[in-house]
Amino acid sequence: MTSAPAIQHVVLACDESGAKGYADRDEQVLGEVGVFAGIMVPAELLTTAQATFDAIAARYQTSPGKVHITDLAPAQQAKLREEMFRLITEFRLPCFFEAVHVAGFHVFFRRLERQIRSSQEQRQSRIKVSLRGPTPDSLHVALFFGLYSKLLAFCMERDKRDLHVEVRTDQVDDPIFKDFQASARKLLDFGATVDRVTGFDPDTKQVLKGTVETAEVPPEHRLPITIHQLDFRRVKHLDGLVLAADVLANSLAYLYRTRPPGERYRRLNRPESVAAHPLALSLDAFNDWGAFDVSDLLYPHPFDPDIVRQMPWCRRWLRNLECWIREWRIPAA
Repeated sequence: MTSAPAIQHVVLACDESGAKGYADRDEQVLGEVGVFAGIMVPAELLTTAQATFDAIAARYQTSPGKVHITDLAPAQQAKLREEMFRLITEFRLPCFFEAVHVAGFHVFFRRLERQIRSSQEQRQSRIKVSLRGPTPDSLHVALFFGLYSKLLAFCMERDKRDLHVEVRTDQVDDPIFKDFQASARKLLDFGATVDRVTGFDPDTKQVLKGTVETAEVPPEHRLPITIHQLDFRRVKHLDGLVLAADVLANSLAYLYRTRPPGERYRRLNRPESVAAHPLALSLDAFNDWGAFDVSDLLYPHPFDPDIVRQMPWCRRWLRNLECWIREWRIPAA
């Protein structure tokens, strides 16, 4: 008889910093970036790590409830950052980050809008259907989805394939919190889906109904990991691990915001992108980062010089002109 798998409990304490609007919004400052950062704590370290991080956090608490690094004076921020980074290093906690260029997220949405509009304009059927365009995605949710995906990738890389995952976040709004949970569950939902659609036939004056079906993903194409239990917690009181994630996210946002002009538009989610961070070794969590990152591939900044340089000369010239105009109109961070 096959024995039950050993389920490993991991905690992902996470927080965001920087931009977190919707895809219909373009960058407001040059190279604007949204960041979600997370710290993974395995169950065997949780009790000790929790007590140690909480003790540090309590020293910076000036009123009942939580504390954020941005609530503190600059000198206190620096001291808190130093202490939290020291603990992360001492406990050897893996850190994850997901960053997205606001401009790239916006360009992706506008391109999708144009493709849908073009498809609608080319329809030749007499059946009238609803022609609504796409709803702008939340950058906040997209960032969390990427971060959670990296947690699972890290666990799979280390052959941890039967998990109990506990996600801890700050007090985010209810709709966003529900979207976090839905996106996490959707990642490993391999079942078939059926969407119902309706249309109207103007010749027969009849309402027509149909379905759009997506087949079940075959077992051989599924991610080889099982989440036996997935818990989401919004912390209402002081939690040193979530504060550490807040400190990490804030520091990464600062790192991206202060990149020199030559690096401002380049990709964000590679170890070399955060090599100057004090926790660079903890952030370099994977043994194999692969050839590309999904967010960097889908949402590159339109003026990323590594992409512009590969364009034909006429498009390259036009893109450089667009970049010059944007840098004249929009303030730097």
